[in-house]
Amino acid sequence: MKSLKMTILGIAYGVTSPVPGFDGGTFFILFNVYEGFIHGAKVKNIKKKWPVLLLFLIGAIAGLLGISNLMAYLLNHHEIIMYFSFAGLILGCTPLIYKKSALNLRTHQITLKNAIIFVVSLILMLILAFRGTAPEEYDYIYLLYETGPPLIWIFFASIISSIGMLIPGVGGAILMLVLGTYSAYIDALANFNVVVLLAFAAGMSCGLTLGIRTVRKTLVTYPGELYCAILGFTLGSVLVVFPGFTTGLEGILAIAFGIGFTFLAYFISTRST
Repeated sequence: MKSLKMTILGIAYGVTSPVPGFDGGTFFILFNVYEGFIHGAKVKNIKKKWPVLLLFLIGAIAGLLGISNLMAYLLNHHEIIMYFSFAGLILGCTPLIYKKSALNLRTHQITLKNAIIFVVSLILMLILAFRGTAPEEYDYIYLLYETGPPLIWIFFASIISSIGMLIPGVGGAILMLVLGTYSAYIDALANFNVVVLLAFAAGMSCGLTLGIRTVRKTLVTYPGELYCAILGFTLGSVLVVFPGFTTGLEGILAIAFGIGFTFLAYFISTRST
């Protein structure tokens, strides 16, 4: 039963991982396993639990590759509904993040430092939101080369984006957009370009190794402050993925899906262990 659960979680992770604002850390927040993942991502634990982790990895790859065409279709034909749904999933996670942050009035006294951490994190995401995060807005590097960004740039950009993947609200996809590698990533997945995917995988492996250690130390030493930053990033990322309103049936369905996924995310995040 546990093996099946891990495989399903892996598939769900693979499906959502390319979504700006929702990938990585936000996914683990949704299922309330963020701290467990950060603290448990050690070599000795990986050796002990490698069969379960392998099932998660297989599920993630299957979800990422198997659903990519469907996701592309839905985003092309029902973009407003999809992004309202993504925004709802992100928004539904915020009550859990607030409870763990140093801004929680029941467990902490709000200090100027914590308020500044929250505001700065929120402002950084608002800058991205109002600047626009469409691939054509950011993928200037992609446009400089007929075959996409150089592999060396993909490698180093992947290190940075994978660290962002560990921070809920920021995510690797958003940083890929900023660093100009998002289109190359999507194209490589769609066409199964092994060389480019290996460059992404190598960079992500290095970034995750460095990032997990840093986040783990911060989570132990400054947990409330870290969640203040995460709360700001998460709230701001709702606006990053928010596509705006539209009229007609599509607009009504988008709002309905957004509200529905908000409640679904809240239910999952408060019930998960």
